[in-house]
Amino acid sequence: MTDLPASSAAFPELTPQDACEALATVGLRLAPEQVRVERREERWLVRLPDDRMAWFAASLNGHRRLGAERRPPIWMGSQPDAWRYVREVQDAGKPADATGYR
Repeated sequence: MTDLPASSAAFPELTPQDACEALATVGLRLAPEQVRVERREERWLVRLPDDRMAWFAASLNGHRRLGAERRPPIWMGSQPDAWRYVREVQDAGKPADATGYR
């Protein structure tokens, strides 16, 4: 098996304590009692308070899969909001300016 890049982490085992320590690195401070860890194929689902979730890779394949699953929302988030532009700018007769419509 190939090693993960240095900036990535795979967790062959993941405890609530491990999940909380990893989440703390991005500013989310939780107690282990507040999370529930579930194995999902080659990934870990960590259930957080308020029906939120976090995903962690359990292997290199899990890391790749998480990376692929993140791409569509990022790509979709960069799409122009064309219909809102037409309604608010073009139909309103305002000067052309696409700022704020992406």
